[in-house]
Formats: sequence, structure tokens, C-alpha cells
Amino acid sequence: MELTVLGFLAPTLVTYLCWWHKPRDVMTAQTIYVDTSVEDVFSRAGLPVSTEWYKSPLDFIERSEHHGSILFRYWINILARVKRPIGNENIKYISVEQRRSDNDIQNMETKWGFLEVIPTIPYLAINFAAWNSHLPTNAELWMWRAASIAMAATFMMGALIEGAMLYLLPHQHERDLLQRYRDEVSQPPTHRGDQRNEYTTFTIRVRKLVQRLRNNSAVDDPNLDVPLRLLIPATLFAAIYLISRLYVLIEDVISFRSMPGSVYAAVQWSDYFPHIS
Repeated sequence: MELTVLGFLAPTLVTYLCWWHKPRDVMTAQTIYVDTSVEDVFSRAGLPVSTEWYKSPLDFIERSEHHGSILFRYWINILARVKRPIGNENIKYISVEQRRSDNDIQNMETKWGFLEVIPTIPYLAINFAAWNSHLPTNAELWMWRAASIAMAATFMMGALIEGAMLYLLPHQHERDLLQRYRDEVSQPPTHRGDQRNEYTTFTIRVRKLVQRLRNNSAVDDPNLDVPLRLLIPATLFAAIYLISRLYVLIEDVISFRSMPGSVYAAVQWSDYFPHIS
């Protein structure tokens, strides 16, 4: 339990540091009033007034999506589907944000991207301090070791993938989006009511299946396509990390059933710190 608390200390301190000089009170909402309606904005831009938007009505100017944001939004959409009422599967659920969402991951500048890794290192490394600690059973000790290794390994793999996307393939998302438009244009035309042409063609079926896997947004927003080469390994790593982290938290609690006798010994702090008697 103490190690888990110490592990959360490093990212918490960084969070406090980032909010040290916050210009506004976090408990006070700042309302911005404008005279122009959303419909007027779309009309002046030559867009239909029914154009969907999520973060801002100005999404059509620049959607600052990147692989990290679309991947995280993909997972959030999975959790959002769980909350849908049973029996309303055909309803399109579109989340229009009235404020800045906590799930909105901003694209950090490439040269500063490595900074987000630094506070996570002690958060994960602290678990290795209990490598030879006392746990109720030997099996639990080895499971603790395996969970510690799994969390560190999946984090490093995730950081490498994210680094490759930011540094080596900074414009891959735009190329993927362009490729989707090309694929849609190159699809053979289908005729309304011709079920054989639309549903029995193996290639079309595969494309639709792949597209459903790549994009789970409410309106199949092309900007939220997740490449399978990123989605599959990232989801696997995330699942392993989640299971490992869950075990560590559970073990923090159940290990109290068999504590070593040393935890009840009074610590003689005078043996460790200089003092005047």
C-alpha cells in the first residue's frame, strides 16, 4: 500500500506544478457570449447548417486530431456504448461538448513530447522495490513481479509506438484519411435495391468489417479512423496494463491478511536522524 501511494506521488506533484500559476479559479466557470449563431458560421463557410461538430463549431477549419487522441476517443466510445439504453441500438448517440472535455488529449509539441514520460517512470518503477517483499503466498509474490514487469513493458512499448508516430510518422494520420477517401471513390457503384451487388461481394464485406473495427464513432467520422496496425497492439498493451494495475491494487488490500511482524515494531527515528538529547 505504501509503495502504491509513493508511486502516485510523482505524477501528482507534476500536476500540482502545472496548476501552480493557474490564472482562473478552477471552481468558477467562465462563460463566453457570442452574437453569431452556429448556423451563421456554417452558412458563411458554405456548409450545411446540419453539419455535425464535437469540440467546436469551427472543427471544419482544423481538426487537431492525432493518433493518441483518436485512439483514446475510440476507447471512450466503447465505454459510452455500454451506457446506452437496451433496445435503442439504432439511435445515433452524438456527444456535443458544452465545455472542454477531460478526455480531450491535446497534441503536445514533438520536441516536448518526452516530458510526459518522466513522471511515469517513478510511478511504475516503485513497484520493483517490493521485488523481495513479504506477501501472503509465494504465488502472489510472483504475480506481483509479473504485474510489475508487465506494466513497465507495456508502458515502454506504448511510449515507443507513440514516439514513432510523433517523430517518424508525424503526418501519417493525414495520409490515412486521404487513403480512405480514395478507397471510397474507387468502390464500384451500387444500385439501390440490388442486394446481391451490395452484400454478396466479398471485398465490400471485408471493407465494411474493417471500417467498423477502425471507427466506432456515432456518425463514422473519417477523422476518427484508427489504423488497425495501431489499434490492435495498442489495445492489447492497454488490456495487459489494465489487468496488471488492477491486480496490484487488489493485492495492496488483500495482503493485509498476512503482515510480517516487523510492521508492528516501533521505529526508533533517533537511530536514523541526528538529534540532541
